[in-house]
Amino acid sequence: MEKDVTGMKAAKVPSDVSNRTGLNDGSAFREAFQSNMTYMPSIRQDIPAVNADKAVNIDRMIDKWTLNIEQSRAFRIIAEHSLEKKGRPLCMFLGGQGRTGKLRVINALRAYFHEHNQKRRFRLAS
Repeated sequence: MEKDVTGMKAAKVPSDVSNRTGLNDGSAFREAFQSNMTYMPSIRQDIPAVNADKAVNIDRMIDKWTLNIEQSRAFRIIAEHSLEKKGRPLCMFLGGQGRTGKLRVINALRAYFHEHNQKRRFRLAS
């Protein structure tokens, strides 16, 4: 009752593998990246500064949150950049050792954007 297994396997394997349509050689992947089409991002980054007419004093916010010199410098860069009408998105890395006040700057910026009616323009990533 032994079956000839090698004969069964050979019968299922096609002789010409290169013409099979199910075989993927990666050409579709390469063609996708060589395409001349431009794709729009699914999340738009150009959020207009509408309803930003509420005046918020940057120096008052720095005093309110008692930011030191380095913290106030980072806060001022972001706050002044947010006042530009057609400014490019600002990507900024806020780093340092533990307990140096990074979260204090982030919380001050959250409050600033909230008071400025622009909290939807402030994004954090870690």
